[in-house]
Amino acid sequence: MYTKRYKKKDKNPYVIYKGNINALIQKYKNLWSQNTTSGGSYIQILSIDPATDNCGIDIERRYGNGTIDTLLLQKVNLNEYKRIPFGDLASNVFDENETNIYVNCNAYLDSLQSYFLEMNWIIIEQQHPSNYATVRLSQHMISYFLIKCPQCVIMDVDSHLKSSQLGIPKGLPQNELKKLTVGMVVQFMIQYQDHNGLKFINEYRRQHDIADAKAQVEALCKYLYIDIKYIQNNIKSIVKPIVKGNKPVINIIKENKSIINII
Repeated sequence: MYTKRYKKKDKNPYVIYKGNINALIQKYKNLWSQNTTSGGSYIQILSIDPATDNCGIDIERRYGNGTIDTLLLQKVNLNEYKRIPFGDLASNVFDENETNIYVNCNAYLDSLQSYFLEMNWIIIEQQHPSNYATVRLSQHMISYFLIKCPQCVIMDVDSHLKSSQLGIPKGLPQNELKKLTVGMVVQFMIQYQDHNGLKFINEYRRQHDIADAKAQVEALCKYLYIDIKYIQNNIKSIVKPIVKGNKPVINIIKENKSIINII
């Protein structure tokens, strides 16, 4: 039986659709040299792990002193998102039968517009070509942001970049990979004093979708040689404790088990 063969991806693990990545990197490095949390001394990032039913969203600010403030860490089911005005906008009536996922996607992203004004960088995870629904959804999101956020660097990123840059071992069972990613992200949050991020992630029983969105920011920053103090200097010390033993995630967050709920 004929099986469609997909072309190999470009060597570059990302595609830039809008903006100057070199200028963004220089701005990032200038922030680190300032070592401050004063007004405007941050870069605001939106990271998305596209999916029709478990779409992971991360919006964060990274400051010059090495701290991160997560503004939003959320998982949304775009198949069920029902906030689309129908007919007369003043009537506030909603179409309960609306099932168009792209309309739902627009409505959800519109709800985030208060974050757009200060947004600098939008990162969307590339989807495997065989998964038409998520590929189409990710391309729809890119088109949306090209219109709504023309001031941003907009790019999609190879999903394998997280493994190669964060030292995740190959061949892990899917369940262990999910636990590993969550544990790693929690450790990053603790190191970066990201208290809001810890609160957000603890709201979910299934945490890997939102953890993926945050992990891809870490991986891309490392790949681009952006001087993030802890990751750049200590990435191996983060990974080794996580992958050691039969219960890697429990080991890495044992001291924080009272505030983090890992499954």
